[in-house]
Parts: sequence; structure tokens; C-alpha cells
Amino acid sequence: MNTLGWLFILAGIMIARAVSRGRVMNISEDLSDAFIAVASGDTDALGEILSRKGEDAAPTTADLAIYKLTEGVTTGLTDATGAIAGGLGDAYKELGEGIGNIALVAIMLGNKAKGYRWASTGPDYYDCSGLMWRACQAVGYKGSRFTTATLPGRKEFKRISAMGMQGPGLTAAGINDIVVWPPGSGGVTGHMGVITGANKFYSARSVRSGIGEASISGFRKTAPRYYRYIGPRKSVDPFK
Repeated sequence: MNTLGWLFILAGIMIARAVSRGRVMNISEDLSDAFIAVASGDTDALGEILSRKGEDAAPTTADLAIYKLTEGVTTGLTDATGAIAGGLGDAYKELGEGIGNIALVAIMLGNKAKGYRWASTGPDYYDCSGLMWRACQAVGYKGSRFTTATLPGRKEFKRISAMGMQGPGLTAAGINDIVVWPPGSGGVTGHMGVITGANKFYSARSVRSGIGEASISGFRKTAPRYYRYIGPRKSVDPFK
């Protein structure tokens, strides 16, 4: 069975589990998180998502049946996601092919910087959007400074599907695409970075964590959004 087939089975499992565990209002969130875990091959994250409880924490007959089904599906998902991760691994090799590459530029800028500082745009310090703005500038972006809240409205960026998603009309995220966690309610700040590999992204994270690579699925519980730079391109030295 192909990857898309396994994803449809996983969707059915997630919906059934949400109903049995009182998580009907969370179906969309759980599905998004599960698909990201599958695309990245992160079986630990998938297990955490499948174990989320709702108002009724007591296991039901349906829970037990779904659990047994999940055991069989997990093997298939592992094989399917291995193929996805392999493809992204090949794409990762392209990072060294040209300085016009957003991920490569971001890494170059980050390696030369001193660390993270809120609202900074380099060259000594960056915040998450400041680093992405400078990296995009180096490959041709001519627009004004953007943030996690304003990037979605820029014509140079197109929203695309999550990593590993397959299906008619879908353009799935990959190396060099921008991953964004929009700012949310309750004072939660937004975050963004650039995809560098299977379930990996590079960003200016915080004063404590600095600038570097992290796991997409393990970064936050909420599912991120993905954007592709479609504006004019050029190949230049980012330090000039």
C-alpha cells in the first residue's frame, strides 16, 4: 500500500479515537499533528498524539479495538515514512549546490551571528523572522520586513501543504520552504524558520537556545503552516 493509503487509514483511526475519547473538537488539530509525525517518521510523536485524552479518560471497548488496529498500521506507516524521509534526505544534499538557496543562506548567516535577540535583523543578532527576512532578501526578496503575522499576506509567498502530504493538486513542503507557527491567543508568540531536512528546520529560536536546527514535530504541540517563496530570485553573497 502506498503512503497516501496509509494516511487515509490513519485519518480513520484518528477520527474514531477522537470520538471515543471525547476529542471531537480536536479532530483537526490531532489529524494535522499526526500527519506531520508520519511525514517525519517520528513514531514517538505519533504515539503521543494517539494517546491524547479528552474529557473521558477511561478506556472504552472502542479504545481497545482502535489500539489493536493502530499496532498493525504503525508498521505500515514506518515503511511509508521511510520513503518520504529518504526523498528529503536526497534533497538535503542540494543545500551545497548554490548560495541562492534559502536554507543555505540562513545557515551561513546564523553561523556567523552571535546569537538571538528579539526584533533584530543581523548581522550580529537575529530573531526568527529577522533571520528569514535576511535569507529571503539574499535570494531576491525585495519586500519590507515581515513577521509570523504578516508573511502570509505577502504576494511573494504561497501557502502549501504539510511535509509528506500527497494527493491531487497538493504541493507539499520540502527543503527551503518556510515553516510558520502563527501567533496565537493567550500571549503565545509566533515562530518561523526554514526547512532543512526530514522533520528539521533552522531558525533563530531564543536567547537560551540560540540559532540552530530543531525538530518540526517536537517544537510545538500546534501544527505549523508552510509557505514557499515564489518571488524573483537571484544568487548573491548574503554578507554584502
